[in-house]
Amino acid sequence: MIVREGMAPRIVIWTLTIFGLIVIYAPPLYLLGVSFNPALQPGLPHFSDITLKWYLALGSESALIAALGQSIVIALATAVIATLLSLGAVLAHRELHRRRSLWFLTVLLPMFVPGVIQGLALSTVISRAGVKASPLTVVAGHLLWAMPFAFIVILTSFVAVKRSYLMAADDLGA
Repeated sequence: MIVREGMAPRIVIWTLTIFGLIVIYAPPLYLLGVSFNPALQPGLPHFSDITLKWYLALGSESALIAALGQSIVIALATAVIATLLSLGAVLAHRELHRRRSLWFLTVLLPMFVPGVIQGLALSTVISRAGVKASPLTVVAGHLLWAMPFAFIVILTSFVAVKRSYLMAADDLGA
């Protein structure tokens, strides 16, 4: 077999890409397959043994339903508060002139700290302050993570809005 010049690097790149995709997707796909196994012992089921037993049992788990409800409430609260705070941060960013870069970096800094580290740090600060864990403290932790992303999305949307439009809207009472 004759390999054309330049084909070897492509083959290596494709091989590494496929290997990387297998490493990334194999564990979740395996877990998905195991979830259809009727036995308690983990393993891939035979094709004839595939069942929805565990998925049907989820509806009767009251603790799971309560946790799901609380997660939805926390997610909605985080989304609304992060959007409002980020909108304020974007408006402040538009008004700043000298310290605009510093403000930008300050708002985005939590994005560069791993979520686990942020969670542990916030947990330590909250417990040292004597505040008990509650849904509000969970929302605070989620806000630390969500605000920089909301800030970036809103900021990129505001780039398209001319300053004169905002001034006209302000004059009209908006």
